[in-house]
Amino acid sequence: MRRFLVFGTFLLALSACDGTDATGPRGNVGALRFSAQGGARLPAATYDARGQVELDPSGEFALGEWAFGRTGAAHLVVVASQPAAAGGGRHDMVTLFLPPGVRAGTTFAPVRDCAFGVPRNCAELFLSFGVTLLDVAPEFSCSWTGGQVRVAERTRQRIRGTFSGTASCGSAEGTIGETIHLTGGSFDVPVRDDVG
Repeated sequence: MRRFLVFGTFLLALSACDGTDATGPRGNVGALRFSAQGGARLPAATYDARGQVELDPSGEFALGEWAFGRTGAAHLVVVASQPAAAGGGRHDMVTLFLPPGVRAGTTFAPVRDCAFGVPRNCAELFLSFGVTLLDVAPEFSCSWTGGQVRVAERTRQRIRGTFSGTASCGSAEGTIGETIHLTGGSFDVPVRDDVG
């Protein structure tokens, strides 16, 4: 009888596994979300990317709806993608650069040019709206100018935290100067070093 009870409990737990638990997504499922308000081009938006990154035959990630992290020599990078509201095969992407050895309980303010490796041990956030696989530049992009990111959890397999602040935005045509406000930002993503 005990063997059937254990097996039944295993089946019940297995059927409940959808990549999430009480703390958020788990396994290879990631999530990144925030609200933005401000500029004329982006008066108000909610970004909510959730899913498992899919790889093309060469091992590179394909555009879709997902969020994941990847470590490199200079950074731990959190990347998220979701279909753009305007459609047309375009996507909106978020890229957050953090130090590769970041630990839980660490807080960072934005640092200009952090993504390029100077200085080290810093954070930087980019928002890219209207991206296609063939685009050299997105339709509209923003760079983090004020605020903070706080890392709440960091293991070899996962990173979780929050962020908020302001970002300066511009378009591919050179329109610059709009500021948006980011609130309620959170990320909970797997660290996938197998993704190219």
